[in-house]
Amino acid sequence: MKCQAIFSTLLLLSGVHTINTPSSATTLITATRTNTDTTPTANFVLPKDLGSTVNLSTKLDKSFLMSKLGETSLVVDEVCRKCEEADFNCGCDKHKASRPRTLEEGRLIGELEAARAEQLRRCDTGTYLPIMNRHALTLARQVQRPLHRTFSTSRQQLADHVRIVEVGARDGLQNEKKSISLENKLELIRRLSSTGLTHIEAGSFVPAKWVPQMASTSEILTDLIQKPPAETQPIAYNYLVPNIRGLENLVKIFQQHKHTNPPLQSDYPTPPPSPMPEEAAGQGPITSTSNPNEMSSTPSPSTTSNTTEISLFAAATESFSQRNTNCSIAESLSRSIPIIDLARRHSIRVRGYVSVALGCPYEGPDVDPHKVAELTCQLLEMGCDEVSVADTTGMGTMPRTRKLMQTLKDAGVLMEDVALHFHDTYGQALVNTVVGLEAGVRVFDSSVGGLGGCPYSKGATGNVSSEDIIHLLHSLGCETGVDLVKIAEVGEWITGVVGKANEGRAGKATLSRLREGTE
Repeated sequence: MKCQAIFSTLLLLSGVHTINTPSSATTLITATRTNTDTTPTANFVLPKDLGSTVNLSTKLDKSFLMSKLGETSLVVDEVCRKCEEADFNCGCDKHKASRPRTLEEGRLIGELEAARAEQLRRCDTGTYLPIMNRHALTLARQVQRPLHRTFSTSRQQLADHVRIVEVGARDGLQNEKKSISLENKLELIRRLSSTGLTHIEAGSFVPAKWVPQMASTSEILTDLIQKPPAETQPIAYNYLVPNIRGLENLVKIFQQHKHTNPPLQSDYPTPPPSPMPEEAAGQGPITSTSNPNEMSSTPSPSTTSNTTEISLFAAATESFSQRNTNCSIAESLSRSIPIIDLARRHSIRVRGYVSVALGCPYEGPDVDPHKVAELTCQLLEMGCDEVSVADTTGMGTMPRTRKLMQTLKDAGVLMEDVALHFHDTYGQALVNTVVGLEAGVRVFDSSVGGLGGCPYSKGATGNVSSEDIIHLLHSLGCETGVDLVKIAEVGEWITGVVGKANEGRAGKATLSRLREGTE
């Protein structure tokens, strides 16, 4: 009955029709095309006791489903005409010699996933997708995407556009022992806002005893509400909230200043092309003249306002989860449910993080990529708009990053839902960035001047510098909308304020070359 309840919820969300079948018949989920194409249907075998056949009305054809789900799934190609049972599960001579999986095995998988889905059922059913089994989940995520996504990823899908999420003001400063004044933090955010960035981490609503450097986050949010930086396009300012109390504090500031986020839009606007250094300005941006989404050469003032977003964390290892959030992985996910629910009620987008995805300071570099994929799936199902997969320790290598990307894809995660967050502890951040680009990721986190580290991950030095990753992307013909010269100047300034070495090598070289030309 538990499986039946979850299945019924899936049908309710899908808006599809249920057809009762005899209890003795094999139960199938049938996926067909919505157009007039007569492509054969693909059938998903489910336990007999569900007793229903449903038309999911997807745009996915049989060949796509089969290629995604593989030979080990519960997919069969058609119903056997001879005995009216599903292929490979019938008793006729044609199929009994090649039977890859029994219904009993399918039933066990369904029961295991049903137990996990029961915990998620406490969340508003409109913000996540109940889980049938891992293979059905792959299809269901495709079908249900419009129901729980709050924005279109069309901008990310442009092959030559990459979105940079600047984390310097939060992740970059949180581990600094030298106290950074509120004035300097606000000045950093305002300078970053003038570079063309559209997403900036501004602070963290964590207790000051945990991360003293973030004690002024409430003042930062208040200042950005009262005196928003001048910008030519909307900017999303993001705040980490480790628990529901952190988000409640953020909402309280909203209410005190009678501030609200604009209603969640269908998409993010496409930013202007990346400004180039003066010596390369004549070359112009690399875009296709036949592209209907081609970006204009001159940014125009935006009529939409800035927005406030939040981030929440999960860890890929139990050891790191206990030390970072003082709870298990399962408990951290459970804590996220009311956070996402409250955020939705206030039109606040939610970004998920999966920490230590490529190496843990307590368990070493061999983090299970399947665990990372599972957590990514869960965060997306719970309602996160995007999940940033983080190499918190900088242990990631090209082969293991490539394996992680493939594992995410195999789990049904779309690359447009993923961001990558690399640290350059071992000098591999840019290499891994290229691996992510090749896999189809178009969102990357970085920190101005290479500032940053994790207070609960000893030895994890700076994030990949914004200057270096932007220079790399521009050299590959990608658009970021960010002015490399301006962000290099910000990196030079803030590292001087903090008293740290400027790790933005491309930024230092760019400024040096420009200054040599003016002498």
